[in-house]
Amino acid sequence: MTNLPAIQETLRAPATQGKLMLALGYNDPKNPEGKNDARRYCASVLAEIEKTAGDKNKDLTQCRPDSVVQCMIDAAQFKIMIDGRQHAHIVKYGNRATLQIGYRAYLAKIKEIYPDADFTIEPIYQGDDLQVWHDENGSNYSLKKKSVFGNSDENLQGVLFAVKYTENGRLISKVVPVDKSRIDRARGAAKQDYIWKSDYIEKAKAAAIKNACKHLFASLTLVEKLVTYDNAENYDIEKPAVSEKQESVLDNLNAQIKTDSDVLELDDDIIIEGELVDDDVVIV
Repeated sequence: MTNLPAIQETLRAPATQGKLMLALGYNDPKNPEGKNDARRYCASVLAEIEKTAGDKNKDLTQCRPDSVVQCMIDAAQFKIMIDGRQHAHIVKYGNRATLQIGYRAYLAKIKEIYPDADFTIEPIYQGDDLQVWHDENGSNYSLKKKSVFGNSDENLQGVLFAVKYTENGRLISKVVPVDKSRIDRARGAAKQDYIWKSDYIEKAKAAAIKNACKHLFASLTLVEKLVTYDNAENYDIEKPAVSEKQESVLDNLNAQIKTDSDVLELDDDIIIEGELVDDDVVIV
């Protein structure tokens, strides 16, 4: 049974539109520009919901309207869209809609601070030769691919994340390699394994990117907010937390950022968007 009519009515209700305008940064409920932006934002969310109708795993039309509204408001507060750019996703979990922050949102937020940031995200397969070294500009790498064809999920060895950007007139280069065993541990913590089955390599890349962003850019407020939200919302709720209140892994980073969110921790790992991400795989 579909809840689409109720979802449409709830998202378009004046009270919801008012909350959405506030989330988008409009304090005047009569602001015509704010009203138009809220309508467009709402329309993009409804379009994404309607795309999933009939898919037994993804059908958001079966979700509670209030949970869809909360996803929309949360995404709007981060100033990220729920649309084809895939900065954020609404994912069905039972009859509840949950917001997951896409890795493209992390990259977009970093580019807001470092407009010239250039990212490399490269799957590493068996037989590839990856070398990483450190110099005065940070970390660098060389990569020789054995073949650009015929690579399979089973041959994946890991994912390379590299970024170059300018800070105070100086070129910075950083490299984060993530091993396949750690990626597969991330898969084991995912809420919905069908997402991994549909595109394992893309999900592996997403886990590596989020890991790198957490380590390298946690001191950036825009990134820290996304990480904190993921920590609080997107771990596997079927697994009990070690304790009722945990310190976030962000507290262990050099930035010493505080968070009030409960976090599911396993050993030295943390779950971001339902994915385990390790604390000890960064080279900078």
